[in-house]
Amino acid sequence: MGAIESFTTEGLTPRQRRHFWNEVTSRVFTPLDARPQQLEDFSAQLHRASFGALSLSRAISAPAAVIHSASGARRTTEQVFLLHLQARGSSINRQDGREALLTAGDFTLCDSSRPYSVIFDAPNDMLVLRIAAPLLRDRVVQPENFTALRVQGVSGVGGLVSTMLRQLWSASEKGLDARIGDRLGANFLDLLVTALCAHQPAHVHQNAVSNAQRLRVRHFVEAHLFNTDLDATLVAGTVQITPRYVHRLFEGSGETFGQYVLRRRLDETAHRLRDPAHASRSAMEVAFDCGFTDASYFGRSFRRRFGMTPGDYRRSAGT
Repeated sequence: MGAIESFTTEGLTPRQRRHFWNEVTSRVFTPLDARPQQLEDFSAQLHRASFGALSLSRAISAPAAVIHSASGARRTTEQVFLLHLQARGSSINRQDGREALLTAGDFTLCDSSRPYSVIFDAPNDMLVLRIAAPLLRDRVVQPENFTALRVQGVSGVGGLVSTMLRQLWSASEKGLDARIGDRLGANFLDLLVTALCAHQPAHVHQNAVSNAQRLRVRHFVEAHLFNTDLDATLVAGTVQITPRYVHRLFEGSGETFGQYVLRRRLDETAHRLRDPAHASRSAMEVAFDCGFTDASYFGRSFRRRFGMTPGDYRRSAGT
């Protein structure tokens, strides 16, 4: 995990602060328009860390209304979900006709593909986890159904989510190994989905079986990712479902079962190519360890995903 990035309005003129803050938050999260209550007194700061594919930020701001408008949603190039966890203070989060009033420890989910707003009448301190949509779709059917639902962070599974996210932020401030960060991020998403489903039992009743089976399949894939015999038939025999149902579980997620396995193998290969511990090994040796058996196929797939050859990728990482 790289160093924490920090942004602040300190030192800017009052007229510059809002423009700067909107540029930063739109780049880090999704197109946003912050409308301060008092422009002359507005101040804000943002600190960001990464956990593999996840981005975790702490946003501290003077009172404002933060709007993700319909035009902002149309400008969104990648659908992401934003987990808002209230660290201190309170906020009102609105989307899809629902409203979540958050106090310290509570959290909710917003979807960048549709308008939403966050309003706070006092100084606001919030942790924001940016999650690419496919990462949630791997774990839950139609995550859009969970937006603007308040999950209390004082007890139950919601309390575990709240505590873990705050601990992840504390760990990021002290420095955290990239591979450990990746695993912690994946574990956190599993816990988050459990909390969301527990909070909305009516929705869970409808999709409980497919959600549970999807998680079982994903966990099996993670445990056997480097097995060259890994396919839907192998998964089905262990999870006790049919190969056809394995493929059906991935419908609507944006990728097939095979594409999911390929993406995870490519990501693991990329992680190792960045790791100095593997610097003495060739890219193909690393790829073979990660489940690839065909050098040409690996090379083509890697270039499609990362826009460069494995060798260039390794050199760009300085390993």
